[in-house]
Amino acid sequence: MSEVPFSGVTDFFTTCSPSTCTICPSPGASLYLFQPSLRRSLYFVGGDSTSLWNTEVFRYWLSSESFSRSLRYDVSCGLQTMTSLLGFVGWIGIPDLDPSLYEKVGLGLSNCTLPQPKSYVDVEPVTGRIWQRRIQLQLHAGLRACDVNGHRLRPLNLTYLDKAVPIVSTDRRAILSGAELSFYNYKVDRLMTVSCGGLIGLSVIAAIVVAIGVVILFKPKKINRVGPVLDGESSASNLNSRHINTT
Repeated sequence: MSEVPFSGVTDFFTTCSPSTCTICPSPGASLYLFQPSLRRSLYFVGGDSTSLWNTEVFRYWLSSESFSRSLRYDVSCGLQTMTSLLGFVGWIGIPDLDPSLYEKVGLGLSNCTLPQPKSYVDVEPVTGRIWQRRIQLQLHAGLRACDVNGHRLRPLNLTYLDKAVPIVSTDRRAILSGAELSFYNYKVDRLMTVSCGGLIGLSVIAAIVVAIGVVILFKPKKINRVGPVLDGESSASNLNSRHINTT
């Protein structure tokens, strides 16, 4: 099994688009992941919550439907024909197949009961980034009668002619590097925590401002009462009487 760090923009899926201070749900019930060795996308299902480096991720398992039957990619009973790319008669499929399925190779497309593949991907929902990917595949070669018809001292009794013969199993795992994990912890987890606290603080300040505004708007005001204004003649007579009394 080989382990390599992730790189490139192809290791991302659609994010769950969370709002601040909310729990991010699963990105979805299924997803497609391109597999270079097969020259096509594989179908993953599940989305069960699990923990990786103390962070919640969602695990998707490779669906056996990706290898059940496909006319477009010449897939049947867990095996995909890869002769044109390999340069020899060969197939790539999921490991641990029932040996009886090898006899159906080349007999047309069939619907077979396949084991559950052990391949999976772990997706971090906030960024949509794949944190871990494990893909298990098996290479099969086809031996034909013309390949072993050379001159021999003893005849060969080959019962596996014109069948898929398991050759090599691969178990490749890609994981998030330590530098990328530190970047996530700083840029995503920490900043989301700070933004959540800031949002709460702003909400408290806004509530206080609104309360003060309500008090100012609806607080009863003291009414200023003004006495009656005298007319012109009465005002003049009062002024004269006051002037005479003072003298």
